[in-house]
Amino acid sequence: MNLQTILADSKTFYRSHNLESWAKALPSAIKLSKAAEAQMARAEKLRLEQVLVFPDFKTQMTAIATVIAETAMKPVTGMYGCKIGSANKMRGANVTVIVPL
Repeated sequence: MNLQTILADSKTFYRSHNLESWAKALPSAIKLSKAAEAQMARAEKLRLEQVLVFPDFKTQMTAIATVIAETAMKPVTGMYGCKIGSANKMRGANVTVIVPL
């Protein structure tokens, strides 16, 4: 996984969902600790391919209403008519791996 691409994609995602404060709060580069590198390697081994970098918790909480409005209340392209949980049946379970930066 290319960390700079992941970072750029995360910023683009946040900007496209009216979360400019989240995009601005992300670092300009990512440097992983040895433990984080091991977790990323495990995620790659498990074939987890979707990664999103989150801003600090305080930034997340200041825009939580926008997060809900932009991600939970709007339709998702390519998932028309899906009910909660049905996306898992289409692509497998959604798995979250938290990697401390």
